[in-house]
Amino acid sequence: MALSAEQGDRLADVLSQHADRLTNRWTEIVASSLRGRLSRAELARQVQELHRALVDAGRQGVSDLADEHGGELRAVLSELSTNRARQGFSATETAIS
Repeated sequence: MALSAEQGDRLADVLSQHADRLTNRWTEIVASSLRGRLSRAELARQVQELHRALVDAGRQGVSDLADEHGGELRAVLSELSTNRARQGFSATETAIS
């Protein structure tokens, strides 16, 4: 489902307005699935970086990661996936994040 530019902006605004609450809860959910295999500080940093990239993508009107403005979000997701694979996490554990 593609978002219009206005919808992308609204989504980015909501994500920004509730950033602390969203990233804290997101970190809690992911932490419980990883069972202590990643430090809370590192996990929080990753979640915040991913959140920031999602907000930026929304503001740029990204509706498809393959489009030119999706590059930053793709890079963040790629780095997260690569790092998790190196640390021995399964694809499922990575996808939960």
